[in-house]
Amino acid sequence: MRLLVVTLLLTACSASVSVHVGQNADQYNAAWRNGMTAVARSSEAFKSGVCNVGGDQNGCHAASVAAIDAIDTFLKDLSQAKVPSDFAGADAAVRKALQDWRAGLVRRNRGFELQSDEDFGAGNDEIKAATQAFVVAYQRFPTVTRPQPAP
Repeated sequence: MRLLVVTLLLTACSASVSVHVGQNADQYNAAWRNGMTAVARSSEAFKSGVCNVGGDQNGCHAASVAAIDAIDTFLKDLSQAKVPSDFAGADAAVRKALQDWRAGLVRRNRGFELQSDEDFGAGNDEIKAATQAFVVAYQRFPTVTRPQPAP
């Protein structure tokens, strides 16, 4: 009889824990989807080559401001979502990469504003490193439950 009661208690506890984790994953996945959608929309302006050699400084600055706003939205959405325990490491790495990406965009824009080749070049380097770190951080999510869409 004791064994039956203990088994029933353990079963009931594991069921409530799995539902709670599942709800956290749903909430986190919704925040991820919203953030990735915002980033993807803001990235459309970069596809024209506006920030490439021969591009448009004002256009690149404006596109970077839009990307900064999208990253801010992404970080805000993630901060409002409960992070499932199996996402913790990946989530921390993603947030760090997003913050570094944002910092690179800000620095590049400062390069435009101050006509500083040093800030412009360093900002570009930071952006490249951060976007690569973002992709690597995404790979840290458990394969089966990775948030979508992928970067």
